[in-house]
Amino acid sequence: MSSSIPAAVTNLMALLKSALPASTQISYGPVPGSNTNEIYLAPNTCFIYDVVGDQQPAEMGPNYRREETYSIYCEITAFEGDQDFLRTQQSCFSMFSQVEIAIANNPWLSTSGQNDDTAAVRYAEVGNIHFSPQLTPKGQSNGSLQFHVRCSQRINSLTA
Repeated sequence: MSSSIPAAVTNLMALLKSALPASTQISYGPVPGSNTNEIYLAPNTCFIYDVVGDQQPAEMGPNYRREETYSIYCEITAFEGDQDFLRTQQSCFSMFSQVEIAIANNPWLSTSGQNDDTAAVRYAEVGNIHFSPQLTPKGQSNGSLQFHVRCSQRINSLTA
């Protein structure tokens, strides 16, 4: 295994799908509006749009391993169809709370919900929160809550 990132992103998407309301659109890739290929935006969305991290030496010798730490960048958006920014903010933070609880109950980002061989990481937590109220082109309230899922995992660097 040279990186835990692919498994962590895949398992995080599954965790988000189970934690957030069924009507929430969840996707991986560029946030719509960041390129010319616009996609349908549900009233509530959660995007995974970037991963940034690093690897450092952890163990030398025949068991050479690396310590991998990274952040998975996510954004929750809420649209209420009015001009009530406080309600839009509450919708974003309500969804964020569901994400926080889901990750706290499965900090390994495993498919089983347990710390077993399906665990993608040793530890995951949320942080780096940034909320901003926004206007749609029609002048309606929209909210954007960006956050990171910070992960760490010791990975094998050599294969047999």
